Amino acid sequence: MSFDNQKLAQILFLGFRVGEVSCPTRYTPESSSINLRHSCQYGRGVRYTSLLNRGARLGLVHPPIFRRSGSRLQPQP
Repeated sequence: MSFDNQKLAQILFLGFRVGEVSCPTRYTPESSSINLRHSCQYGRGVRYTSLLNRGARLGLVHPPIFRRSGSRLQPQP
């Protein structure tokens, strides 16, 4: 559930620039609903990822998601 937050934290940790592409969206009552339990769970995941990111930036922890020596995409010819 925190995948999007983890990817964004990795992108920022590795020093990439972040941009936004807006798109028109319409929310209806049945398209987006989350109960209190799931929203609290998501919030804990966001907080945990943020703390890991901070610890990695300070060199206190070395979680795999913030490893600079990971796989790289190879450019296509």
